[in-house]
Amino acid sequence: MVEEYFSSSWYQVTNITKLPLSGTVLGPFGLNIDATQLQFSYTKNAGNLAFDDVMIYCPSEQSTPTPFPPTPTPSPMITVPPTPNEEPPGHGHLAKLIFLSINSKPTPTPQQPLYVLDSGDYDGDGSADMAFFVPECGIWMIRDQTLFYFGERDDLPASADYDGDGVTDAGIFRPSSGLWAIRELTRFYLGSLGDTVVSGDYDGDGCSEMGVFKMGRWIIRDITSVYFGDSEDSPVPGDYDGDGTKDIAVYKSGKGLWLVKGITCAYFGIRGDLPVPGDYRGDGYWIPAIYRQVEGLWIIREFSRIYSGGGNEVAQPLPADYNGNRADEAALFMKSRRLWTVNEYTRVYFGSDGALPATR
Repeated sequence: MVEEYFSSSWYQVTNITKLPLSGTVLGPFGLNIDATQLQFSYTKNAGNLAFDDVMIYCPSEQSTPTPFPPTPTPSPMITVPPTPNEEPPGHGHLAKLIFLSINSKPTPTPQQPLYVLDSGDYDGDGSADMAFFVPECGIWMIRDQTLFYFGERDDLPASADYDGDGVTDAGIFRPSSGLWAIRELTRFYLGSLGDTVVSGDYDGDGCSEMGVFKMGRWIIRDITSVYFGDSEDSPVPGDYDGDGTKDIAVYKSGKGLWLVKGITCAYFGIRGDLPVPGDYRGDGYWIPAIYRQVEGLWIIREFSRIYSGGGNEVAQPLPADYNGNRADEAALFMKSRRLWTVNEYTRVYFGSDGALPATR
């Protein structure tokens, strides 16, 4: 599908029901005169089909303004060369799709987890700790600290500082029953199967609240229940305005759109990117960031670009403040090798079969 952006929305230009072979050119397609962005997307129903390169060719002498601040994440799959040409009446541009090559090799696609942890400082020293929860046996492993049993099969880690003492409390969410169990603190029922854990301090009192997200609905215990986003969005709660409270936010991966409730919206990223927001500057403000698996590329909006990971090995991004300098570091966990890599800080082998990372 080819889509154009104008009047603050995306509109379909054409729908291709059968993908062409290498070198085939489709079009031209007429675009709205106010269109400022183009995007191409496709659905893979079977097999390992992937494109090495697709170009949207858009001959026009007009400039292409952007409705949002410039983003440092241009797509390597799409280019719009400004080649002058005649245009049909009533249209601002012409667009052609050029399929340069097709690759039958599988491309690793990391998945957004069903839990978004709020913290991972299990000893209160101001730095995040490498930690795991193994649902198969209910064991927790916190590197250089402790090992204990808490939880069971199919539970999800839900760690956060629930009592406000500056120490992350181990916790689990049991989707099958909606049970929350916080070690040595409390038990409570909230949520159901298919919910994503989104605990955090949403009222600024220093204590994290239990929260879930599903199909656009946020339920934060004793705080609020609100619809923001939809079923295709990834929840990305964080402190985007630096006021010490967690803000409700979503990332629309199909459009690279970030929406922070009551604060801002911006385009940053492309289809397939994983959102990895955080306080990378150490100034108390969270900023949008993405991780692009195939390239091993981290792009932190208006701040930095980092290469870490990449290739055919699927890695789970786990940004957090591992060295205690109050700024988040880009970090990855390579499950196949049980390897943690923290950018410009450390590399550690730590993990177990079936382990779920339990840090932030």
